[in-house]
Amino acid sequence: MVLIKVFIFFRVLSWVKSQNTFMPNLPLGEYRTVFDKVYQCESTKNHSIQLNFYLNKKTPSITELKGNATYMIPLDDTLSLDVNVVSWSLIGGWKPNSLVYITKNACSSLKKVLGNAWNSLIKGFNVPSANCPIPAGTYTASGINLKELEDHNSPKIYFYGKYKLLFKIKTVENKVITCGVFEFRLLRPWENPLLIKYFIFVEIKYLKMILTKAFVLFGIFLLIKSQNTFMPNLPLGEYRTVFDKIYNCDLTKNQSIKFNFGLNKKTSSITELKGNAIYLIPFDDTLTLDVNVASWSLAGGWKPNSLVYITKNACSSLKKVLGHAWNSMIKGFNISSTSCPIIAGTYNAPGINLKELEDHNSPKVYFYGKYKLLMKIKNEEKKELSCLTIELSLIRPWEKPI
Repeated sequence: MVLIKVFIFFRVLSWVKSQNTFMPNLPLGEYRTVFDKVYQCESTKNHSIQLNFYLNKKTPSITELKGNATYMIPLDDTLSLDVNVVSWSLIGGWKPNSLVYITKNACSSLKKVLGNAWNSLIKGFNVPSANCPIPAGTYTASGINLKELEDHNSPKIYFYGKYKLLFKIKTVENKVITCGVFEFRLLRPWENPLLIKYFIFVEIKYLKMILTKAFVLFGIFLLIKSQNTFMPNLPLGEYRTVFDKIYNCDLTKNQSIKFNFGLNKKTSSITELKGNAIYLIPFDDTLTLDVNVASWSLAGGWKPNSLVYITKNACSSLKKVLGHAWNSMIKGFNISSTSCPIIAGTYNAPGINLKELEDHNSPKVYFYGKYKLLMKIKNEEKKELSCLTIELSLIRPWEKPI
C-alpha cells in the first residue's frame, strides 16, 4: 500500500515537473553569483598592492572584470589574508561577520580557495605563472567573463541574499597593503528579473492549472506523511547537537582563565557539563574572542576553518551568540549576575543539562557532521589567556548518536 502511494507521488511529481520547472523557495541551496560592484577601500594610495578593477556589461548575459593590478611587492606566503563577508539585512543595512576567513600564506590560501577561478584570473591578467608567488609588476585584464570566477572551492550551498565581501592583505606586522570590496548577490539558479516579470503577467488560467497540480501533489504528500515519517537525507538542515568531548588545549597551566570541564552521562538521554571555571582576572570586553571550527573530513582528519569567528568585546559577544544558553551557564555555575563582566573568582557547576545549551543564537540550519570547536580568549596584546576545545556532532533531529 505504501509503495503504491510512493509510486503515485513520484508519478504526479514527474508530471508536474514535465509541464513546469520545479522551483522551491528554500532559504539556501545551490546558487549563481551576480556581481554588482567592485571597488577599492578608502585610502589605498600608499598600499603596496593596488587593485584597480571595474565591471563592464559586455552583453545582457555577460559581465566582464576589467582593470589592472599593480604589485610593488610580490604576493607571497609571508603575507596574510583577511576576508569578512557582510550580509544585507531584511530590514535594511549591512550585518558584518556573515563569514570570516583569516589565514596566513596569503598566496597559497587564495589559490586554494579560488580553485579554477585562480587560473582564470591568472590567464585574464596575463600573469606569467599560476604558481605562487605572483612577482612584482603591473598586470592588465582586457576582460574576464565573471562566469569563469564561479568555478571556485568555496561552499557550493549557501544562504541566498545580498553580500559585500571585504578582503585585506596584510604583512607580518599586520599592516594592510591592499584592500578591496566586492558586492554581489547569491541567487537561486533559475532566478532573474525577466522570470519575475513573466510570472507577474502570466495568464490566470495557466496559474490555476499550476495551482491545481500543486494541490494534488501536496495532498498526496500529506497522505504519505500521515502513514510514514518523512526523513530526507539532505546534507544540511535543522539539527540537534551531540557533545562528544570537552577539554583544555595544551599549555594552559599559566593562563589567567582556566576551564576544567568534563561530560557526565547522567542517564541514557541526559548528559551533563560538570567542573569549574577559574577567573584570575575578570572576563570583560577588553578581551577578544577567537573561535575556529574544524570539520571532520570524509577521508578522515580534521579540516580547519569550517567556521571562523574573531571579535572584540569578548564577554558581550559571547553572551550575544549563546543567547539563552548564556543564562543557563551563568545559573549552572552559580555566577551572581548574567551581565558582563564576569568578576574574578572560582565557579563550580555540579551538573548542567547539555540540552539547555542548544538554545543559542547560532545558525539553526547547518551542515551535518562532526566538528571540533577551538575557543581562545586573548588580551589586547594578543596574549592567549584561555583555550578550550569542544568536539561535537550535528545530526538530523531524528537520528540517534552513533
